[in-house]
Amino acid sequence: MPPSQVDIVIRARDCESDLRHLLPLLVRQTNISTRLIVVDNESRDQTQAVANEYGATVVPISHEDFSWGRALNRGLAKATSPFAIVLSADAWPTSDTWAAELVAACETRDCAVTYGRQIPRDDAPLDEWVRVNNRFPSTCHTWDDCREAISVASNSCACIRVATWQQNPFDESALGAEELPWLQALSITGCRASYASTATVEHSHKESPSRQAKRHWELHIQRMSRNEARTTLLSPFRVALSFCRRRMKNVLTSDATPRRRVTGALSLPLEIAALLRVGLAATLSDSHRSLHSRW
Repeated sequence: MPPSQVDIVIRARDCESDLRHLLPLLVRQTNISTRLIVVDNESRDQTQAVANEYGATVVPISHEDFSWGRALNRGLAKATSPFAIVLSADAWPTSDTWAAELVAACETRDCAVTYGRQIPRDDAPLDEWVRVNNRFPSTCHTWDDCREAISVASNSCACIRVATWQQNPFDESALGAEELPWLQALSITGCRASYASTATVEHSHKESPSRQAKRHWELHIQRMSRNEARTTLLSPFRVALSFCRRRMKNVLTSDATPRRRVTGALSLPLEIAALLRVGLAATLSDSHRSLHSRW
């Protein structure tokens, strides 16, 4: 028999508005009962109150203890079901059968993890619209080697077999992208992974130039760390050049609407300036770790 209940683990910080939209979508899921777990990183708004309103178990985590992997591990430790869904507070299911479909894909394919499909919101800016559409295709897939699922791996929408996680918890020292070392570890054990394109959430980011710059610089630091490379004074300019090339490619060749492409072109100078400002400040002060502040 398929599982009758699934735990849903949501990492949150100052997510009152997102949770007010998300939690009603979760409690009305059909074909499976949902149990909510909110890992709260010292929210300053009504995040905990909203979580309590919908009967969620609130798991606190401090700024000092926080890492992406540790927050997930603490939430998953509270799971009582065979499967647990990990979900971003701003990732909103598009159907009332989303949770059941995600769990069914993980169970019937005997997988350690199944990733759901993400689609951009109507207000997604150009680069984000292109990125999300390109990364998450419309066809399902299963991999015998977990490492091959890296292209769609995202803990913004995933279903995890709890017994597998108990033997292979997330790396709590990872600065971000905790999915990647986890899939590498699972591949050694011979676990499978899958992608369920029918289990869809709306999830994309529309951020200020400053906040977007911090996100891009953080991703750069993560790549440098994985490659054991060092950041130099030229790094901000290289990152900015790469950003500019990608934007212009999307402006000229993507199938986005003309309005989205024009907006992307007009906003580019301001975004490049913000990226250079953030990158140079972090490089000169050698304090890039302090930029990990979107929580």
